[in-house]
This record gives sequence, structure tokens and C-alpha cells, in this order.
Amino acid sequence: MIVNLINKQRAVFIDRMFFKVKLQNLIEYKYFISIAKKNFPLPLDISNLEVSVIFVSDKKIKELNRTYRNKDYVTDVLSFAYIEKFQSSLYTNNFPIQLGDIVISATQAMRQSYDQGVDFKDEILRLIIHGLLHLLGYDHEKSPKESVQMKRIEKKLYIKIN
Repeated sequence: MIVNLINKQRAVFIDRMFFKVKLQNLIEYKYFISIAKKNFPLPLDISNLEVSVIFVSDKKIKELNRTYRNKDYVTDVLSFAYIEKFQSSLYTNNFPIQLGDIVISATQAMRQSYDQGVDFKDEILRLIIHGLLHLLGYDHEKSPKESVQMKRIEKKLYIKIN
């Protein structure tokens, strides 16, 4: 999996190299590969998928939340899937397949890390994992059962990369 880290805000320092290393460890983890293929069945290695993690301001994430979810408030993370279901035609060439974008409000993540008494980098990792699971078809808003399952997977993945 190719992961692009893009910082479009200036309020909070983002250590892109740190997150790049952590995400590389995550995507090489066999459990991650198995859960990725469970909801998003791929006939090939997931190394051909591409994801972008974009850090933005509160203003920008509020605008995105209002535009795409009809919710007029700042949120911590949004996921935008480019493909919802596997299609074999996606694999007709050797170009990366864009799975989607994970958009994170760096300042909201900073506030949450302070409020919860956790390290800022840990909060960002949690949000990236959460967003990535959404891109792979997991949705905690579907049902209480799916919410519990998603939290369990998030925790296991988080523990693995920390």
C-alpha cells in the first residue's frame, strides 16, 4: 500500500517521517492484510492500493463535514472512499489504485489528545487507523455490533504499531 502524507495546515507540527514508518509497519502486519481482504476482497497483493492522509485546519474539516455529511461542526477525521467495491477491471494496468483519502483536523486531534491525556502522535495514529478501516468498508455507525467490532480491530492494530 502506498501512503501519501500531506500537510495542508500550519497550526500543529506533523512529523511525517514518524507516521510514514508507523504506517509501513501497519500495512505489513498480517492481521491488517487479513482484515483488509475480509471487507474488501482483493485478488492481488494490497501493495497496489494508494491512500492519502491529509492534515487540515478546523475550518477546512468543518467545511468538508458540512458539505459531504450535512453536519455543521468540526470533527476529527473524515474518510472519502474512491472505490466502494472491488472490480476486477481496476487491475487491468500496473498503476496504483486509489482507495481514498483520510482527512484529519490536526488541531482537533491536538485538543482530543490533551483532553484524553494521550500523546498527540498516538491520537493521530488512532485517527489514521479509524479512517483506514472506513476506507476498507468498516462502519461503526451501521450497528452496535459493527461498532464493537471496529473498536476491537482498531485497538489491535494500534497496539501492534506502538
